[in-house]
Amino acid sequence: MKVLILGIGNELQGDDGLGVHVIKELERISLPKEVKLLAGGTSGPDLIAYFEGVDFVIFVDAIRGGNLPGTIYKYNPEEMRYQRSVVLSPHQMGVPETLSLAELVGKKPKKSIFFGMEPMDIGYSLELSKPVREKLPRLVELIVEEVESFLTSNNERNFT
Repeated sequence: MKVLILGIGNELQGDDGLGVHVIKELERISLPKEVKLLAGGTSGPDLIAYFEGVDFVIFVDAIRGGNLPGTIYKYNPEEMRYQRSVVLSPHQMGVPETLSLAELVGKKPKKSIFFGMEPMDIGYSLELSKPVREKLPRLVELIVEEVESFLTSNNERNFT
């Protein structure tokens, strides 16, 4: 079973770079060899090539849900079709649309999940805002738990 953790966002726009910051944090952790990390930028269609041979994709991005900055969200991407879609950039394709396109070209993963966090500031900055930065360790912890649960339920090895 192969797992892809895909950090989405623009690292030059503060909290919009959340996904990239999560990938950097995960790179510091000893993850099973079945797990691949990718800082994917903002272009959904370009990411589909990385779905080849992947069983489980975890998307990580900033998302506006109307709650306090730093609020963590977890969605099944199918549920996201019914949420008000937030596009942080005019050229960005949302997660549900990216998965639909992947299905059309025969590269849709068997399972996917979306982790997001409410941004505070998506202006030009290389830094995360204080509320997002403070919740980053918890988000990373939740993602690691999700990976471990998936690999364990599919009889893959546990974290060491």
